[in-house]
Amino acid sequence: MIYLISYNINKTIRDYAPLYNAIKNLGRTYWHLQESSWFVASEYLDVEQTISFLRGYLYPGDTVFIAELRRGNNVDGWVTLDFWEWYKKNI
Repeated sequence: MIYLISYNINKTIRDYAPLYNAIKNLGRTYWHLQESSWFVASEYLDVEQTISFLRGYLYPGDTVFIAELRRGNNVDGWVTLDFWEWYKKNI
């Protein structure tokens, strides 16, 4: 299963490393596609557990959105071939 994690950090000066490391540790593999969008392949967390885990790395005023992507979902985009290969391998 792949989760799309998208967030908006509302502080101007911030060390993103703890949040990035937390996202990287959510699953067996990940892809940081855009500045605030990650794809994480995980078999052991659901959306609620993921939100709960990431809440410790976010501040008041920050926002986060998580979507579960499954085989057969209609997805498309103008991104790198490397990403599509990773996506197809992990979905």
